[in-house]
Amino acid sequence: HSFRILFAWISEILLFFKALSDLTRLRILHLVEDGEMCVCKITEIIGLPQSSLSHHLSILKKNKLVNVRKQGKWNYYSKNENLNDLYRYVLDQLLKNTKDEEIVKSDKNLKKLSSKSCFQG
Repeated sequence: HSFRILFAWISEILLFFKALSDLTRLRILHLVEDGEMCVCKITEIIGLPQSSLSHHLSILKKNKLVNVRKQGKWNYYSKNENLNDLYRYVLDQLLKNTKDEEIVKSDKNLKKLSSKSCFQG
Protein backbone atom coordinates (compact mmCIF):
# COMPACT_ATOMS: atom_id res chain seq x y z
CA HIS A 1 0.00 0.00 0.00
CA SER A 2 2.75 2.49 0.91
CA PHE A 3 4.52 1.60 -2.35
CA ARG A 4 1.46 2.76 -4.31
CA ILE A 5 1.38 6.03 -2.41
CA LEU A 6 5.10 6.57 -3.02
CA PHE A 7 4.72 5.67 -6.69
CA ALA A 8 1.80 8.10 -7.07
CA TRP A 9 3.80 10.87 -5.39
CA ILE A 10 6.85 10.26 -7.60
CA SER A 11 4.64 10.16 -10.70
CA GLU A 12 3.10 13.50 -9.71
CA ILE A 13 6.53 15.08 -9.24
CA LEU A 14 7.74 13.74 -12.59
CA LEU A 15 4.68 15.16 -14.36
CA PHE A 16 5.23 18.50 -12.63
CA PHE A 17 8.82 18.70 -13.85
CA LYS A 18 7.83 17.50 -17.31
CA ALA A 19 5.27 20.32 -17.47
CA LEU A 20 8.03 22.81 -16.63
CA SER A 21 10.49 21.37 -19.15
CA ASP A 22 8.86 22.82 -22.25
CA LEU A 23 9.85 26.27 -23.59
CA THR A 24 6.32 27.17 -24.66
CA ARG A 25 4.91 26.37 -21.23
CA LEU A 26 7.72 28.32 -19.60
CA ARG A 27 6.88 31.31 -21.80
CA ILE A 28 3.21 31.04 -20.77
CA LEU A 29 4.16 30.91 -17.09
CA HIS A 30 6.25 34.06 -17.49
CA LEU A 31 3.33 35.83 -19.17
CA VAL A 32 0.88 35.02 -16.37
CA GLU A 33 3.22 35.33 -13.40
CA ASP A 34 2.23 38.95 -12.70
CA GLY A 35 -1.50 38.57 -13.15
CA GLU A 36 -4.18 36.94 -15.21
CA MET A 37 -4.13 37.07 -18.97
CA CYS A 38 -6.73 36.23 -21.59
CA VAL A 39 -6.05 33.22 -23.78
CA CYS A 40 -6.42 35.42 -26.88
CA LYS A 41 -3.48 37.58 -25.74
CA ILE A 42 -1.38 34.55 -24.83
CA THR A 43 -2.09 33.13 -28.31
CA GLU A 44 -1.19 36.44 -29.94
CA ILE A 45 2.13 36.73 -28.10
CA ILE A 46 3.24 33.08 -28.23
CA GLY A 47 2.29 32.82 -31.90
CA LEU A 48 1.17 29.20 -31.92
CA PRO A 49 -2.07 27.85 -33.38
CA GLN A 50 -4.84 27.92 -30.80
CA SER A 51 -5.03 24.12 -30.70
CA SER A 52 -1.32 23.80 -29.84
CA LEU A 53 -1.58 26.49 -27.21
CA SER A 54 -4.64 24.79 -25.69
CA HIS A 55 -2.62 21.60 -25.32
CA HIS A 56 0.11 23.46 -23.40
CA LEU A 57 -2.41 25.30 -21.23
CA SER A 58 -4.14 22.01 -20.46
CA ILE A 59 -0.87 20.51 -19.22
CA LEU A 60 -0.21 23.57 -17.04
CA LYS A 61 -3.74 23.40 -15.63
CA LYS A 62 -3.58 19.63 -15.02
CA ASN A 63 -0.35 20.14 -13.05
CA LYS A 64 -1.94 22.99 -11.06
CA LEU A 65 0.58 25.54 -12.34
CA VAL A 66 -2.13 27.90 -13.57
CA ASN A 67 -5.65 28.86 -12.57
CA VAL A 68 -8.37 29.38 -15.15
CA ARG A 69 -11.31 31.75 -14.96
CA LYS A 70 -13.95 31.81 -17.68
CA GLN A 71 -15.59 35.09 -18.62
CA GLY A 72 -17.94 35.03 -21.57
CA LYS A 73 -16.22 33.11 -24.33
CA TRP A 74 -12.70 33.78 -23.05
CA ASN A 75 -10.57 31.91 -20.55
CA TYR A 76 -8.24 33.92 -18.33
CA TYR A 77 -5.13 32.25 -16.97
CA SER A 78 -3.05 33.19 -13.95
CA LYS A 79 -0.18 31.70 -11.98
CA ASN A 80 -1.40 29.40 -9.22
CA GLU A 81 -0.25 31.02 -5.99
CA ASN A 82 -1.51 28.09 -3.90
CA LEU A 83 1.13 25.53 -4.80
CA ASN A 84 2.73 23.49 -2.05
CA ASP A 85 6.05 24.83 -0.76
CA LEU A 86 8.25 22.57 -2.89
CA TYR A 87 6.42 23.30 -6.15
CA ARG A 88 6.22 27.03 -5.40
CA TYR A 89 9.96 27.16 -4.71
CA VAL A 90 10.83 25.26 -7.89
CA LEU A 91 8.52 27.42 -10.03
CA ASP A 92 9.73 30.68 -8.50
CA GLN A 93 13.38 29.69 -9.00
CA LEU A 94 12.74 28.64 -12.58
CA LEU A 95 10.99 31.92 -13.40
CA LYS A 96 13.68 33.93 -11.63
CA ASN A 97 16.51 32.16 -13.44
CA THR A 98 14.96 32.41 -16.91
CA LYS A 99 13.61 35.97 -16.79
CA ASP A 100 16.56 37.33 -18.77
CA GLU A 101 16.20 34.90 -21.68
CA GLU A 102 15.67 36.82 -24.95
CA ILE A 103 12.39 35.06 -25.81
CA VAL A 104 10.99 35.84 -22.35
CA LYS A 105 12.00 39.51 -22.63
CA SER A 106 10.46 39.67 -26.10
CA ASP A 107 7.20 38.14 -24.84
CA LYS A 108 7.06 40.60 -21.92
CA ASN A 109 7.61 43.53 -24.32
CA LEU A 110 4.83 42.28 -26.59
CA LYS A 111 2.58 41.95 -23.54
CA LYS A 112 3.23 45.59 -22.63
CA LEU A 113 2.48 46.71 -26.20
CA SER A 114 -0.66 44.63 -26.70
CA SER A 115 -4.07 46.14 -26.12
CA LYS A 116 -5.79 45.26 -22.86
CA SER A 117 -8.99 43.84 -24.35
CA CYS A 118 -9.43 40.75 -26.47
CA PHE A 119 -10.35 41.07 -30.10
CA GLN A 120 -13.98 40.47 -30.98
CA GLY A 121 -14.70 37.55 -33.20
